[in-house]
Amino acid sequence: MTNVLIIMVCIIPRGAAVHQHYDMVEINSVHNDQGHLIFIQVIYCEWHRLEQAWHVHDWRLLKDHNQVPTRCPRSGVFNARWNDGGVMRHVSCDYLRKTATNFDPELDDRDVWPRELRRTLIKPDKHRDPHGWIYN
Repeated sequence: MTNVLIIMVCIIPRGAAVHQHYDMVEINSVHNDQGHLIFIQVIYCEWHRLEQAWHVHDWRLLKDHNQVPTRCPRSGVFNARWNDGGVMRHVSCDYLRKTATNFDPELDDRDVWPRELRRTLIKPDKHRDPHGWIYN
């Protein structure tokens, strides 16, 4: 009986898990004019066919190496899984880009793609299925 309870505790999700897919994830290092690192951010982008341009949809400061997607050898898709403020997040993407800039690309993109149009990382209370998984 005890073994069954232990197995059930391991199988039942403890919190929400959020699954999302973006066309590209960018790992961006922002440096000052002297070349010193200011911060590293993870930027979630979508390709917009009409404009033939990438646009930022959300971003997070890089706090955990698990936020950086790694390529699945079988599917070729990049995946990242990490705890984001109590929410287990799984983000997949088709492309991964690493950049170093002396400006914040997310701020620059706001001039051409307003934040109101962004498909942001969803909050854990939305799109939940009976098993506790959240999809977008």
